[in-house]
Amino acid sequence: SKFGEYGFEEGRFNFPNDLTVRTDGTLLVVEKSQNRMQLFDREGNFIRAISEFGKRDGQFNCPMAVVEDPYGFVFVMDTLNHRLQKFDPDLNFVAKWGSIGNEEKQFYNPSGLCLSWEPDWAPTDE
Repeated sequence: SKFGEYGFEEGRFNFPNDLTVRTDGTLLVVEKSQNRMQLFDREGNFIRAISEFGKRDGQFNCPMAVVEDPYGFVFVMDTLNHRLQKFDPDLNFVAKWGSIGNEEKQFYNPSGLCLSWEPDWAPTDE
């Protein structure tokens, strides 16, 4: 099945680029052009959005990837802020990692994210 329509308002999509199905069946969708993460129920009904542009904790600048770990924590690759952000199961900001660069624990335009079941994560960048 499908859900959603083109648009800029919450509950609509403008360049969605990644999603994850959470263990409770809800869907998280990140949109790079809207700098937001949206939560939908199993039927595709909009629940809420985290959609503030910026570089402070919990804000986004081109989020490109989203995954959930086995404990319900959500990780978002915040590409143009060159960092990975972690949110608790209720989608409250918890932590962040990374800065711009090519050294250890630094990223340059990270665009993907893979999570193993250990749990451990592996970001990808340019």
